Amino acid sequence: MPKLLILDDDPNRERGCKNALASSYLQPSEWRVERSSHAFLHAASDFDKEVEVVSLDHDLLVDDRMDGLDVVRVLVQAGLLLQACFIIHSSNADRAVMMAGELELDGRSVRLVAPFGDNWATDQWMPIVHRMMRSHQ
Repeated sequence: MPKLLILDDDPNRERGCKNALASSYLQPSEWRVERSSHAFLHAASDFDKEVEVVSLDHDLLVDDRMDGLDVVRVLVQAGLLLQACFIIHSSNADRAVMMAGELELDGRSVRLVAPFGDNWATDQWMPIVHRMMRSHQ
């Protein structure tokens, strides 16, 4: 069961996250990447109580009519992933702040990461994932 649930459809960012995860203590069975909002929401429902950290992108190019802000609103409205900490890893700064605001208003813990540069996932994102995972122990 995944402890880390990621929503991103950008192959470069997905590769960066997977490379960072490969060098971490997390086993492949402990994390999951979804490329569409619908697949992500299905996984969020299936693994609601197990997920400790969620990492979300905003601009979903392969999706049908939903973006990261829509996903956040569904999570809040449905009361899904209440125990999870959230990372917003979107290059769309305005929408990332809106996503974080929606989650914070619902009492969720949120961090923002700008996914720029070749090593953003290893240098910025992964240390936050580790800190958030430790906070659940």
